[in-house]
Amino acid sequence: MLIWKTNSFDIKIASVRYRCLLPSRYLELHGYKCCFYAGNNPINFKNRSDSDVLIFVKSFTPYDLSLAKKAKQAGVPVILDICDNIFIDEYVSKSQFKPSEVFKEMSEVASAIVTTGVALKNTIQTQINPSVPIFVVPDANETVEDINYALSIGKWGRWLRLFLYSPISSISIIKNSLPGKIKTVKTSYSKYRQKIKSKFKDKYYNKLLNILSKYKKQTKTFLKKLIKLAYFHKYLHYINKIKNMLVNYANKKHFTSELAINTVVLQKPIINSVNLKENFNDSSVTVNKKIANSCKTVLWFGNHGAAYGNFGMLNLLDIAEPLIKVSQEINFRLLVVSNNYKKYCKYIQPLPFSTDYMEWDLFSIYNNISQSDVVIIPNSQCAFSICKSANRAILSLSLGVPVVATRTPALEDLNECIIIDDWEGG
Repeated sequence: MLIWKTNSFDIKIASVRYRCLLPSRYLELHGYKCCFYAGNNPINFKNRSDSDVLIFVKSFTPYDLSLAKKAKQAGVPVILDICDNIFIDEYVSKSQFKPSEVFKEMSEVASAIVTTGVALKNTIQTQINPSVPIFVVPDANETVEDINYALSIGKWGRWLRLFLYSPISSISIIKNSLPGKIKTVKTSYSKYRQKIKSKFKDKYYNKLLNILSKYKKQTKTFLKKLIKLAYFHKYLHYINKIKNMLVNYANKKHFTSELAINTVVLQKPIINSVNLKENFNDSSVTVNKKIANSCKTVLWFGNHGAAYGNFGMLNLLDIAEPLIKVSQEINFRLLVVSNNYKKYCKYIQPLPFSTDYMEWDLFSIYNNISQSDVVIIPNSQCAFSICKSANRAILSLSLGVPVVATRTPALEDLNECIIIDDWEGG
């Protein structure tokens, strides 16, 4: 059994997908069994088998250190997978401990260390005992099928595997996690409730609500489900289509209105959530479609950045000058797909050429990339950024979109496939 241990099991976190779920998927296809733990989940090594291996994926906390020591004592090999340069001075956890110090202690009981590239391997070698072998396993290319697998693991697959591996501990984990999950759902709903309600306040929808008010009992349950569906999947823009469906619903009642001039029989519509999801993903990239059709689209996508390391959205400012020069000759818009709209508004939107912003999404990013003319990947080449993997370049190339990037060790193997450091010519 391959026991994967992550700091969090949030599917939106790249390291969870690229370094845990993606390799586990293909290892399972080759006959390996996997289970997944996160956070402070307890792991029982008492009934271990000789095939058990404990793999820590970017999870280096004091609790992880205690788990690693217990695994070592139980004869379970420990592997550390690290994809970021956690050895820079600014890299400190929210709990104020240094992951790098914990990692060094964990390396003392590790059988092997796995990392993403040569640059990070060289950095690790200066920090730990040289007797621990370090292997380079680059990030693989992530497909839509891989994301669907990750989502299935996050929803039910993880718990099924935990139950098969350790029934008692899995039940304990689920029981302990329920209060936190309920609290998270309540907090999220309270936060976005007013925003959701405001989206419903267009004049046609209000008219429709007035019409259906006489059928309150029949429609109350349906409307609740509709609002929850709209909230959960973020189909706020889809309401204009769904409101037309509502006209056909009132439990076979008859009414006349501006939306239904003739008397009609109202029937409850059948909403297929899977189809809605597909429609949402297809329509999520229609922002500024008119502009996109009339000019080139230059795409930057990724994490906006952090308090540590010079990486993320602000690296675009490092190449602002050549982009301005290019904008004087070529009509293009810069599309930023990230997770910090305020940062975009403050630093990127003021640039003297057309820019747009879209919130990063697991599925829509594939459309964002494939509908762009070129992807740019600037890199500050600081100690943290220089160790970044090539996954964004590989994903873009796999979708047939050219890439212009800063030279980094991870991109050396792609030199013949991408343009390096030529921001104007590229």
